[in-house]
Amino acid sequence: MKKTIAFIFFLLAISACTKEEIEDPIIGEWQFRLANTFDEQFWYATIIISFNSDGTGTAVTREAEIISVSNEDDPCYLGSERGFDWSNLTSDFLADQQTYKFISNYLTCPSVDLTERSIDSRTSIEILRFNETFTEFILDGDVYVKM
Repeated sequence: MKKTIAFIFFLLAISACTKEEIEDPIIGEWQFRLANTFDEQFWYATIIISFNSDGTGTAVTREAEIISVSNEDDPCYLGSERGFDWSNLTSDFLADQQTYKFISNYLTCPSVDLTERSIDSRTSIEILRFNETFTEFILDGDVYVKM
């Protein structure tokens, strides 16, 4: 009888230690399609945002998909990369609404050292709403799809 009780406690102890840790739903690569008209020409680009498990990330605009566009006001916009740190301020990873803190670290074009700017000017808090399968999220009305 004592062996049976000891065995049950042993199994309970093992099962308590093997709790499955839930990964943050934002980790991975996400794609957003940007479509616009410029001087009566339609164009689109794809933005790929990568969220790494170490709290870093990048946002890259793919200019290979741009159709007939030139923007003299911001010649570095397309093809640029933005690096950032992120953290989830929400404790329930299963909730469809998650609150994230983003801190921009660098922008490859133009070559501006963002770290010389105050942390407040580089920080934003965003609420992302995920779909029920965590394969899409919405930010400012734009839908990002997990790749």
